[in-house]
Amino acid sequence: MPVCFVPSAPIVRAIAFADRALSRTIDHSLFPKVSGSVVQVSPLIERIPWIHGYDRLVTIPDRLFAGFTEYHAPLYHYYFYLRDQQPLQLGASYRYFVAHFNDQREIQEIIPAGDVNLPLN
Repeated sequence: MPVCFVPSAPIVRAIAFADRALSRTIDHSLFPKVSGSVVQVSPLIERIPWIHGYDRLVTIPDRLFAGFTEYHAPLYHYYFYLRDQQPLQLGASYRYFVAHFNDQREIQEIIPAGDVNLPLN
């Protein structure tokens, strides 16, 4: 599941986390009892690999990342996603956060990255 967030500063060192216990904050009758845990869903990201091709396009050859373009006249918007690498449950809801680390690898900022609701079908 892609995670979308808007950082307040460039993200260099970051890890994505997911709150797997959203029934506490979002009414979800399918999962009345949840673990209450926040799970790390990405490795520590210190650099984003990229390749600059002959056609002037930049490719990120890592399946941890995804990109998507939308057109909202008169501008194109490019979205950059970090994928959740953990198994997900259909019918569940997840709340994502990105932890941004400083040069000493201490948490500097927690960035809310939104909620995701997975339908049953």
